[in-house]
Amino acid sequence: MIIFVLNDIIASTSPVKLFEYMVLGKLIITTDMIECRKYKSVLIGKNH
Repeated sequence: MIIFVLNDIIASTSPVKLFEYMVLGKLIITTDMIECRKYKSVLIGKNH
């Protein structure tokens, strides 16, 4: 899981862990970060 509080700083952030988890073949669940939306293998939580 990659969990961030969504704010202006996070909107322009690329989470490095995202790519590390992809290489390891891990299931990835994130908050709704713009950078994560473009990857089909990432599950995005839109609410609690």
